[in-house]
Amino acid sequence: MSYPTPTTLQDLQTLVTGSLNHTRSVGTAELNSAINAGYNKVLRAIRSVMPRPFEAFVDPFTFSNNVAEYDVSGLTPSFWRPLRLVVGLPPGTQQIIRFKQRSLQSDDFEQADLSAPGTFGVILYDLLEGRLAGTSTLTTAGCTTTVLNVASTAGFVVGGIVGLTAFGSPQAVTGASTTIPGDYFGLVQAIGGPTAMTITPPIPNPPGAPGAGITVTPYRQKILRIAPMLPISVSGRLWYQYLPGRLVNLTDLVDPVVAEHRDCVVYYALAQLKLAVGDTDGDRWLARADALRLELMQDLDPASWQNTEAFGTDLDPVVGF
Repeated sequence: MSYPTPTTLQDLQTLVTGSLNHTRSVGTAELNSAINAGYNKVLRAIRSVMPRPFEAFVDPFTFSNNVAEYDVSGLTPSFWRPLRLVVGLPPGTQQIIRFKQRSLQSDDFEQADLSAPGTFGVILYDLLEGRLAGTSTLTTAGCTTTVLNVASTAGFVVGGIVGLTAFGSPQAVTGASTTIPGDYFGLVQAIGGPTAMTITPPIPNPPGAPGAGITVTPYRQKILRIAPMLPISVSGRLWYQYLPGRLVNLTDLVDPVVAEHRDCVVYYALAQLKLAVGDTDGDRWLARADALRLELMQDLDPASWQNTEAFGTDLDPVVGF
């Protein structure tokens, strides 16, 4: 049995620049932007006909009794939407809970939110994204500009956002010569135990570090909000769909499903870079990319030309190609 060779952002850069050497020079930022544009184009094409390849699971995942919010910011690969929870009961008696998306502001969600907790085969959910405050804690003695000693690191995760009020860079007051301290926001670089964590960048507000009794707040970036809440804790394998992240570092791996169609990514990137400078050759690369996109969609789902979602003329044959 053979396995596909891993493809990285650097591999895609090499392929794209190999066709640009005699036409134009390109900076790293513009090159990565074009590659990510082609990457996302292929992702949307695959998801429109067969989202199944982008599935992952967490085992175990626990939905606690009378809890409505769950932090899914740190899951890898990145959480996109839940599919089903398979409760780990003996074979033949497994319980499956499915999820149905509804906006937090919708009537259906509000009614489910207000209903009495119970056992349900279907749970409504919404995914909240942003800077969402978690449970705060207080600093203890011995903090530095990069190390926070706190009462508890529960709720903080490596890579998560951490905030301290009035410990950021000074902010000028409009119409006055004075300044006020701004709020500090940084990232948790490491957690050194139940009461200490390393943060970055350093806290800028003199004298450089907070003393004891300062409020520290974790900020969650992605929350799974469910309704109704469950009356008892339920644990099992949570299946979910993920969304491959943006390619940033040279060693970032292209999702294996997309890597099989990397030529399409490269062609879209070349089309964007060439059309950006008025190169007429860009239209040829765009036509080739569209043709490969049509082929990959039909390879994944032979009936895709009948049931694809909201793609309009994208599935029409490329004239003259």
